Amino acid sequence: MVYRLMFSEKEPFPFVGGSMDLPYMPGARRVSPAGFPCAPGRVENGVRKRFRLIALLTLAVFMAGGTAASAATIANHMDYPVEGFSLWCQDPQQQWIERKLTGHLDMEQQAAVTLPESPCFFLEADMGDYLLSFPIKQELQAEDLLDTSCMPDPTLEVYRKAEPLFIADGEEKDRGLERDPDRNPPEVIPIGPLLDTFKGGMSEQECLMYGIPLRRESYNDSQNFSIKTAMASDGVVWRGIISLYKDTETNIIGLSLTTPLNEGALEKLFSALSGKAYKHVALGDDGPVYMDDPIISPDPAVRKEAIRNMLVQLTAPNADPYDTHFEPDSPECREKDAKKAQDEAQAACRELSADIRIAPGSDRIELFLQEGEESAE
Repeated sequence: MVYRLMFSEKEPFPFVGGSMDLPYMPGARRVSPAGFPCAPGRVENGVRKRFRLIALLTLAVFMAGGTAASAATIANHMDYPVEGFSLWCQDPQQQWIERKLTGHLDMEQQAAVTLPESPCFFLEADMGDYLLSFPIKQELQAEDLLDTSCMPDPTLEVYRKAEPLFIADGEEKDRGLERDPDRNPPEVIPIGPLLDTFKGGMSEQECLMYGIPLRRESYNDSQNFSIKTAMASDGVVWRGIISLYKDTETNIIGLSLTTPLNEGALEKLFSALSGKAYKHVALGDDGPVYMDDPIISPDPAVRKEAIRNMLVQLTAPNADPYDTHFEPDSPECREKDAKKAQDEAQAACRELSADIRIAPGSDRIELFLQEGEESAE
């Protein structure tokens, strides 16, 4: 069976076998599944206009009403009540301090709040079983309106004197985890070669050596656990997410990493693939096709020329992204090897497949490492 993990900064967990999102409907508002602060099963028109109107009306009522002029306003227009809002700020010693703003707020309820004088970087909503974290992108001032809503995902809109100031997406946090990676970024951990450090079958405890817990979720018989990481390998710093997926039959590790784009980082990455005998893999009519590729040639001069040609091609008008799939070339790792059953072959193959992507105009390299056979693009 072929699995493919999909990663993103906003949603770091892999969902094998399908997305949790409802089908896209143009001009309509999609709403997240049950358990999230945006109620399931409803489709509403109006998207941002509706909530912008609510926010502006809230601000107008607040400014005209008998509330202290120095107070800000926070409004809950999400589809669930909130146990309380807090701001996470830093004192002069750059220590994190939680400043409570409100207690319980029902849906469509708002409250006047006094903002702390310390610089604040995150608004946190206590949803009961978990927390929502919204980044504060600009310094807040008295009389600002902080409006939380669903568009369709949890969103913070901040208004100043009835004018939009910024919009930020909310990210769910597991309240049982001891550290919040957004407030405590992981330290850069020196490691050996990336392809030697991470292998198939790694346990949760092994992976926790390389970062900070981000989130844990369970869906029926499956579990997703992700770790935020920053690792230095061969002088290149990779940042991103380590994801672990487990169900009754499968245990998969995947990494979604990025590093600044430069020729030196590419040379080290492709040299590592060459040294481990990886092949460029494409999907043919009869399954995966393993091919030689000059960009992973054992000859450094050939690799260097291929890398430079690829970078030049990315600057061409209407250029396609560089998006290539690589796999280790061994009998154990080839899905089409007829001598082994697939589960036995995957158990014997502990090397991770690699997808490398560079978008035209981008300043970063995207690297996806995954256990097991992945369908080639």
